[in-house]
Amino acid sequence: MKRKNINKNVERYISVGLVVVAFVSLGSCEFKKKSQIDYSSSDTIENKNVAMNMKEARLFSEVAKLNLQIVSINKTVAETNNVLAVKMLAHSLEKSHREIRNLLNKTAKDKLILLPDTTENISNKTFDGDNSEFRNFYIKKISVLIEQEMSKLENLEKVTNDLDLKIMAVKIMPLLKSNLDQLEKFKTT
Repeated sequence: MKRKNINKNVERYISVGLVVVAFVSLGSCEFKKKSQIDYSSSDTIENKNVAMNMKEARLFSEVAKLNLQIVSINKTVAETNNVLAVKMLAHSLEKSHREIRNLLNKTAKDKLILLPDTTENISNKTFDGDNSEFRNFYIKKISVLIEQEMSKLENLEKVTNDLDLKIMAVKIMPLLKSNLDQLEKFKTT
């Protein structure tokens, strides 16, 4: 009987001791709220890199969308307009922007960026005409789109640290400037 009491007491002391150890262990731990957690600098750098990559991809995608619009408008004008000079200009600009599109696609493929591949349907009536009002409308519309494309490319070139994106932007800018010069020259003739 004495032995049973001793065993029971030992079990109680062990149980109480384990409970005390558990409370002391938990009491010595520091619990922090989520807002108090100090993230390591590598997590912060990684988050900034992800945000930067998203911004680059968004700008890149916007450039591609503008490029598609320019190709689509010029294709429509080249197919539907009756004035030879307008058709030739539209065909030249379409060809130039298809080259730009190829550069965009190559870079996007290398960088795993998805680009838009369709644009809104453009009414043939909008770009069918042979008067000076149409010419001015067409030149202004294409010029604005090219300037927007240049602005997005310049912005991309400024924000990116990616050498391939910078090189692509540098290759495209002279083509866009040449297109604007073509439009200005056409406007004065």
